[in-house]
Amino acid sequence: NFEPARKVGGFANERCAEYGLLIRPLTNDSLAFCPPLIVKEAEVDAIFDAVTRALDDTQAWVEKEKLRVPA
Repeated sequence: NFEPARKVGGFANERCAEYGLLIRPLTNDSLAFCPPLIVKEAEVDAIFDAVTRALDDTQAWVEKEKLRVPA
């Protein structure tokens, strides 16, 4: 969990865009993937590659800034 004011989801969204993946931010920490129904396997692979890189960046930022809220 994260404090909504920290906008961790927004950070992840920005990183996805940096890697060429446009996703839909729904709330402070929720993101939606909406590929077309005609998406090809190679495109799915590219989506997962981009989101993996974005989430790795986001995790590094969260750890650096100590943004985790204890459960």
